[in-house]
Amino acid sequence: MRWKSQTPVYPEQLADELQSGAGYAVIRPRCHKQLEEFRNRLLVKTNADTINQLRRRLVSNSNAELNEIMLQLLSFTEASGMLAEAFSDHIRALCGHEIFLQRRANVIMNLPGDNQRHQWPHYELMSGISPSTYAIWMPLHDLLDDGGMFYIPDKESFGVMQQEHALGTVNSPYRFNSIVNRQVPKLEFGEALIFNPFVIHGNVEFDSVLARVAVSFRFQSMSDPLYQKNSDFLKTWVLESCESDSR
Repeated sequence: MRWKSQTPVYPEQLADELQSGAGYAVIRPRCHKQLEEFRNRLLVKTNADTINQLRRRLVSNSNAELNEIMLQLLSFTEASGMLAEAFSDHIRALCGHEIFLQRRANVIMNLPGDNQRHQWPHYELMSGISPSTYAIWMPLHDLLDDGGMFYIPDKESFGVMQQEHALGTVNSPYRFNSIVNRQVPKLEFGEALIFNPFVIHGNVEFDSVLARVAVSFRFQSMSDPLYQKNSDFLKTWVLESCESDSR
């Protein structure tokens, strides 16, 4: 059974949910076929026939082989544009059709086991990301266990930040110990999590015979102030229209 918080949010409801609600939402695009095309392009880049074949191979590969796969994906420069178009209804509802878009989408490959490297809990704003920026995170396969990405609601995230400020620390171990109400969404391929830059999130350890493969990208309206660490992170993008498919 799905949690109530996992009910996909429609574009017209999204601004309220992200700006004055929980700070995050599950979304499902009209253009599911574009996500299938994106995944197929990624599989070609990684010399895999199916996503599960890639996930199985990642578990057995050496670090050198994993690095080679990541190098192959550097040529996938059209990734962020394909993803933005797939979620264009939601992005347009938040930011209009002219946006600043992350130049290179992040392909995230996590291996099972508690001895693997995990992402330190963080929020986007701490990396120099504009407070007007939103992030979308999407697994490239069904993620129906508790081994995905965790997040905590907006108000609780603010509470952690305030306590860190009072302690005079930034991104300290305190964050690990203080996060107790972790939400871990169960998502089918085609569903994604969108969140504002204040929501604390991170990876969850998982036990599986397959690796976890996901993708993330960031965007904001062109009409909002742009803050970035360098000129290579974002590019301008004009969203096209997208007719709904049968999914």
